[in-house]
Amino acid sequence: NSNGGTLLVSGSYLGTDYFLTEITGGTLFWNSDTAFLDTEAATGTLTEFSSQAGFPGSPTGRTEDVTTINFRNFNSPALRVKFKTPSNSVVRSFVTKAGLGLLDAWLYNDFEGTNSDGSVNITRAKDDLEQSLGKILLAEAQFRLGLKTLQSRANLFDPQIAGIEREISDITETSLSKKEAIVVSLKLASQVAQFNLAVLASRGDTIVFSLLLSQDNFNNGFGSSFKAIGDALLGATLSIQA
Repeated sequence: NSNGGTLLVSGSYLGTDYFLTEITGGTLFWNSDTAFLDTEAATGTLTEFSSQAGFPGSPTGRTEDVTTINFRNFNSPALRVKFKTPSNSVVRSFVTKAGLGLLDAWLYNDFEGTNSDGSVNITRAKDDLEQSLGKILLAEAQFRLGLKTLQSRANLFDPQIAGIEREISDITETSLSKKEAIVVSLKLASQVAQFNLAVLASRGDTIVFSLLLSQDNFNNGFGSSFKAIGDALLGATLSIQA
C-alpha cells in the first residue's frame, strides 16, 4: 500500500501448514512438520504438544508417522477429524489450516472414500486445491501491483538520489583537498622548523667559537673573564691555533 509517500509492501504466506487441536485433550494439540521437509521423499510426522503457549518447547513425547495414521472420518463444516494412531489410540481434533489451506494426503484419506457427513475426500482435496490456486493468483496480482508501485517510486526518486550522490562526491573531494593542503602545510612547517634549528645551531657554534678565540687571545691579560666562560661551557680550556 502507498500512503502519504510511504510505501508498504505486504505479502502472503504461500506455504502449507496446519495443526490439530484435540477436542477432549484440554490444551493438547498436534503439529505437522510436512511443510518444512527438504524433499518430497521425506516422511512427515505429527508431534503432540501439551500447549500452544509452550510451543515448541512442550512436546509430550508422542510422535506419529503420517503414513501410519489410520484416518477415520472428517466433518467438513466444523473441520473436525477423527484418526487412530498405530497404538490404537483414537484422537478427535479440530483442524486449523494456514497458508494455502492444503492438508496432508492422510487427512483426505489418501483421496479415497466418503465421510459420514457426505463429503467425498477426493472432492475435498480438489476444492482445497482450487482455493489455494485462487490465493496464489491473488498474491501474484498483489505482488505485480507492488512491483509497479516500486518502479514508479524508483523513477521518481532515482534522479533525486543521483543528485544527492553528486553533492556527497563534491563534498568528499573538497574535504580531501583540504586535508591534502593541511598535509602540505605541515610538511612546509617541518622544513621551516628544521631550517630554524640549523640557523640556531650555527649561531651557537659561532658564539662558542668566538669565546674560544677570545680565550686564547686574552688568556693572560684582560680577557680572563672570557677564559672563565669558556671553561664553564666546555669544562676545559681549549686552544685554537690559526
